[in-house]
Amino acid sequence: MNVGAYDAMAALYQVARRLGGDMDPDKVMAALKGLELDSPRGRLRIDPDTRDVVQDVYVRRVEKRDGRLFNVELEKFPAVKDPGKG
Repeated sequence: MNVGAYDAMAALYQVARRLGGDMDPDKVMAALKGLELDSPRGRLRIDPDTRDVVQDVYVRRVEKRDGRLFNVELEKFPAVKDPGKG
């Protein structure tokens, strides 16, 4: 949940900067379409057609090394869109 709030605030900040503070709802929605930003979860983009987040999805396994736990990346699926939106 926290990263979603972070992303929302980062997106609003970028839009406000782009629009010079004119936060007219129609202008804001237009500016959000296709917006790209760096997130703690990696680079993400807002799909201009569906307004859903498009992001890389990682498959990881937790491994113990020297007594510490690490996330080890097994697979990366780039630019994943909501499969229900076709």
